[in-house]
Amino acid sequence: MKHITIDMFEQLKEETLNYKYVILRFSTEWCSGCVKIKKELDEFVQNLHNSNMIFVDVNFNTYETDTDFQNYIFVNKLPTFYCENKFNYSGTDLTIIKSNIISLQEITEDF
Repeated sequence: MKHITIDMFEQLKEETLNYKYVILRFSTEWCSGCVKIKKELDEFVQNLHNSNMIFVDVNFNTYETDTDFQNYIFVNKLPTFYCENKFNYSGTDLTIIKSNIISLQEITEDF
């Protein structure tokens, strides 16, 4: 799975155009929960091999100043993970986060 970081909502559309599933992680360096799970989650994502999925990091500081992001999704807790029409989860339970991502992996393998 491809893993990128973006700074603006406009980049989201450009960078994710060719992917069936776009997983967004809204986090920031001052969020202790975000920092706590970052390394393990990044390793998990890096080891998934699925060309239909992309994992996108969005810095919450960017989100707070980008009204296009705010119109796309409401984020009120960090970290927040979002995949349009598939899941929206705020929290640090890696079992839940990984399960949501794996469920997408299983869906794309059926096609």
